[in-house]
Amino acid sequence: LEGASAAGLAGLDTGGLCAVRVLAASHVEFREAARQRLLGELRRAALTKRRQSLATLRRLAEVGDQQTLHVASQLLALSSEQRMLRVEAVRVLQEIAVRGDLIAVESLAGTVLDSDRYVRRALVDALAMHARGEGEAKAHLALQELVKDEDRFVRQAAEGALSELLSGG
Repeated sequence: LEGASAAGLAGLDTGGLCAVRVLAASHVEFREAARQRLLGELRRAALTKRRQSLATLRRLAEVGDQQTLHVASQLLALSSEQRMLRVEAVRVLQEIAVRGDLIAVESLAGTVLDSDRYVRRALVDALAMHARGEGEAKAHLALQELVKDEDRFVRQAAEGALSELLSGG
């Protein structure tokens, strides 16, 4: 069945892969075939299709999926990529990484100086979620950096996240 699923997905473009995500979520072998196809698409897709592929992959990947986390970390590190793609990469790291995952936190923390305020604002939520376990210290340091951000919305969100974390929330 997995071979049949992979063969059936081979002819689909990114839009088609996005359309089958509901079906894929309920069928393990179909989900895995779609996930593998999306990972391949992300490596060679045009810039405009990457965000859509990454968003679909976020919905299909299981928590802790190292391939998905690796691709998201790579896309986040490319400061020349589109803002929405970097925001989506932050969301993938937020939702797919195991809470407190040190590698995910390091990837997120390495982006606190991103030129785009929307990316930095998304970082606040992701860092707050991962401010536990192995990544706690790095996440707290990154949030403290974001408290000094030039954008007031980023600052306020970082202040609120740190306050909640420090109060045990």
